[in-house]
Amino acid sequence: MTDPNPIWASVDDLDAQRVKQAVIDGDVQQLEAARTSQVNLSALYGDEFEGHTLLHEAAWRGHVDVVRHLLLHGVPVDIHNRDQFGDSTALFWAAQEAQVGTVRALLDAGADPTVSGPNKDMVLSAVLWHPVPTEQRHLETITLLLNRGVDVNRRVSDYGATVVCNGRSSWSESG
Repeated sequence: MTDPNPIWASVDDLDAQRVKQAVIDGDVQQLEAARTSQVNLSALYGDEFEGHTLLHEAAWRGHVDVVRHLLLHGVPVDIHNRDQFGDSTALFWAAQEAQVGTVRALLDAGADPTVSGPNKDMVLSAVLWHPVPTEQRHLETITLLLNRGVDVNRRVSDYGATVVCNGRSSWSESG
C-alpha cells in the first residue's frame, strides 16, 4: 500500500546522495561506507510529487546484492514509489526490466506478485508489455512469476481485460 505521507530524501543531503550513487553503481561496500544513521533507506528520491526509493533503483538496475542489503537493513519489500501513472513496487520495476535475479530475490524476501502497479497492471503485465518478450530473461521472469502463483486470468483493467489480454494488445500495437 502506498504511504500517504512518505519521507522524501533531501537533495541537499550529501550522505543521502552518496548512498544513492552507491545504489546506482551497484556497490554494496560503497553503500555501507556511505550509510549513516541519518539516511533513511526507505525515503523517496524525487521532486515530492513523483519519486522512487533506493530499492526501486537497485531492482530496476538488477543489482541483486544491493537489493538484499537494503532489505536486510529494513526497507519494506513492497514499498511503493510515487508516479503519475500509478504507484508500484520494486518487484514491478525488476520485472519490467526482466531482471530475473532481482525478481527472484524480491519474491524470496516476500514480495507480493499480485500487487497492482501503474494502471492497475500486475507484475506479469510489466514483462508482457515488451514487444513479443522472447529473450531468455523475459521467459525466465515470466516462468518465475507463474511459478509463484500469478494468475494470468485475473481481471486487471477497468474494461475487464486479463494480464494475457493486455500483453497481446501491446504486441499487436508494436508490430
